[in-house]
Amino acid sequence: MTKVVHDSFSANTLSSPNKEIGWREFFLLLIYAVGLTTAIYVLRQHLKQLPSLSDSQQISMLATTEFTGTVAPSKEFKMAATNPAIVRNIFVKIGDRIQPNQPLLALENLTAKDIDSVKQQHLAVQQEIESVKQQQELAKQQVEGLEQKIENFLPTISLNQQLDAAELRVSISQLRSQNVPLRQRQDSIQRSEAVYKQAMAQNNRVQKLYREGAVSKAQIEQAQTDFQVAKADLASAKAAAAAANNLEQEQIKQWQVQHQLKITAQQQQLTEMRGQLEIARLQYKQVTRKLEKLRQQASKLLDKQIPDNKQIIRATDAGVIVNLPVATGDQIFTGTNLAGLAKLGDLKVQVPVSASLINTLYIGQRAVVQVGMGTQKVEATVVTINPLPAQNLTYTVEVQFTNSVNALLVGQSAKVHFLSK
Repeated sequence: MTKVVHDSFSANTLSSPNKEIGWREFFLLLIYAVGLTTAIYVLRQHLKQLPSLSDSQQISMLATTEFTGTVAPSKEFKMAATNPAIVRNIFVKIGDRIQPNQPLLALENLTAKDIDSVKQQHLAVQQEIESVKQQQELAKQQVEGLEQKIENFLPTISLNQQLDAAELRVSISQLRSQNVPLRQRQDSIQRSEAVYKQAMAQNNRVQKLYREGAVSKAQIEQAQTDFQVAKADLASAKAAAAAANNLEQEQIKQWQVQHQLKITAQQQQLTEMRGQLEIARLQYKQVTRKLEKLRQQASKLLDKQIPDNKQIIRATDAGVIVNLPVATGDQIFTGTNLAGLAKLGDLKVQVPVSASLINTLYIGQRAVVQVGMGTQKVEATVVTINPLPAQNLTYTVEVQFTNSVNALLVGQSAKVHFLSK
């Protein structure tokens, strides 16, 4: 029992220093974090608190303050490659003064090697254009031929209908002419009916006379026979007239069927021709669109600028060569910087101005610049004032002056004094 208590006491004793070390480190970190936060806050508040100076104090301080900067060219520009090439010759060196349009470099244009390919493509397109033009002409002729055929066919349908109607009228007239009741014809209904009535009257008279004993039996038998013959002839004539009428109706029905079949065939033929016309028009439109696309393609190939194999890079403005990042034999690509030029006739100096003095400056304000260790001073003018301050709450002000003797001043330190109004 005593051993267990002793061991527990030993463990507690060993762990206590670790706990003290942990709490001590925690408090130290806490104090460090609070101190750092306070320092940052105080620094920011200090930076935000601008010195409050009167106008006269600002002007006085500006006149006695010397601002330092570095002389730089007022304008710099670069010459870049417009296409892949190989540098074959360089005509200038750094420091040379050049004039506008002066040759700077000679390049071998790598894109000029595509000229044969472009010519072959253009020739192939032109050949295809000629082929498609022939297809277009054939399609146009087919459309015009079908349109003319349909135009000629429409009157034919009307004429055929009129001809069929005339043929029907002729057939009916011929049939009716055969059935005209002629007196001498035995099958005339009117004659047969007249004979029938006469025979019936004669038969009635003979029978009356026979009953009176005025005629013989032979006479009455003859009268009866004549009556039966006349009756049969009348029935036969009526049957013939009905048959002729039925024949006329059947002929009319037959003509109507034949006429309908002919109209259907003509309409079907007209429909087929119109369908062929629509297909021909569609083919003509497709060929025309294809021809237009080919012409556009050929135009693009013609418009494509095929540069010469040898390309001369010329200066776009006067200046001094300040950079030549390429050498003879270098292979360059589109956008590669070939040369850097600067105009040294006008120079500039950028200086930082504190927030307490910036409001006394304005564009066009005069200043004096002293370059390097010399005593010569030149007049300058404020050309830009950056409205956005830097991290330290200073504003960048740029003054520009004329380098009338074209002295080499770029990169030298310069002191700027701003003159009061």
